[in-house]
Amino acid sequence: MKNLLFLFVFLFAAAQAAFSQDFSLGFQAGLNYSAFKGPLEMAPDGTVLEEMVTTSGFMIGATANYKLLDMLGLRGELVFSQLGGRYRYNGLSYLFFPADSGKKILALGDKSLTLNISNAYFYLPLSVTLRPIKQIEFSAGAGAGFLISSTAVGQLRFNGMTEGGQAIDSFELSLEYNYLRDQTGDATGSGETLLLDGEAVSIPQRAGAYWESPRLEQGTFFNRFDFSLHAALNFYLGKSLFIGGKIQYGLTDVTNNAYDFSAYRLDAQNERIPREDKDTQISYQLRVGFNF
Repeated sequence: MKNLLFLFVFLFAAAQAAFSQDFSLGFQAGLNYSAFKGPLEMAPDGTVLEEMVTTSGFMIGATANYKLLDMLGLRGELVFSQLGGRYRYNGLSYLFFPADSGKKILALGDKSLTLNISNAYFYLPLSVTLRPIKQIEFSAGAGAGFLISSTAVGQLRFNGMTEGGQAIDSFELSLEYNYLRDQTGDATGSGETLLLDGEAVSIPQRAGAYWESPRLEQGTFFNRFDFSLHAALNFYLGKSLFIGGKIQYGLTDVTNNAYDFSAYRLDAQNERIPREDKDTQISYQLRVGFNF
């Protein structure tokens, strides 16, 4: 991040030195309030099983401004932005327990799942700016985001019955995901050992992102690239200092379709049912900034 930021500042500082009348640099920081938007799974009776809730993060970045006319300009940014959301599932579901032998033990029952997801991006937004009066500035444009970190923490509670008819008492499992680094079966800590359908299953203290379902060759759970549109409104408190708000609306599917399965049911062969949902991100940003 430091190298990219240094390069960005260096290039535009050189441009500013050559065209000081038209170029300016800036700095901004603030808070993001973001959530995932996508279709929610429902039970046959119409009960909504999934929920996506807004969470907060932070952003920080550098800007470079070029004045085209007195009121009209262009702006480029390099922004580190923390997005994500809170995901919840509550209802009938299934769980594949990884047995110590390598076999998967299927169980059907009630699942309660909560995940607080945090995705960090480098964004490169480009905007057209309009400043009708000195105190107010409008801007709008598009940007490309590159995922550099993707983590989640949460809790899983499950009770049910195995495919072989063995009851499973309610238990809780802590979840600690690193979607970009975790591998199939990753887990930490030693918890209790269950004997399910004649197979020993070690329940960890904390399960990784691909403990129950394997990491696939098609990539990780979240896609590496995001494209979005944005609009912003800034209020200048002086010549250079401003506060403002920004809305960013994602256009691309941030989740990998290879991992999109029904969480409610399996097919007749007890295989996962693909859904291929389009899950996008929307965020609201409050920020303070300074133009040099």
